[in-house]
Amino acid sequence: RSPFSIEREKTMEISFSETAKDKLLKLMNEKGLTDVFFVMDYADGDSPFYDEGGGCHCQVNEKYHLVILKKEEESTLHRKFDKLLETNLGKVYVSSRYEMMFDQKNVVDYSVDKYGFYLKSEAGILSMRLNIDFIA
Repeated sequence: RSPFSIEREKTMEISFSETAKDKLLKLMNEKGLTDVFFVMDYADGDSPFYDEGGGCHCQVNEKYHLVILKKEEESTLHRKFDKLLETNLGKVYVSSRYEMMFDQKNVVDYSVDKYGFYLKSEAGILSMRLNIDFIA
């Protein structure tokens, strides 16, 4: 390896704050969902879950989605979601194609009085509104 090479491989992480975990578990319980996995989707015109228009990176608040799916859907998950992250709430799949839209240490958080669910990182708030979608 060259001494001039730049280390580009950074490990992306996703975790859930205790507040977000509690709220998500409550929502899942209300829907009778116990055996699930998650997809962190950046919906930019090619999401298999949404029929939105073309992709424009100028407005990102509506693009971040945490999709909750039943465990049996895992084997048929779209190949776009090619990266598996183990989190403090379970498996989260992401697309390596959109890693640039996330930071290294991403946290799903929940605020009762501000945003509801939102996505933050060591750099600040990535999205003031993280859409939570139950696809079951």
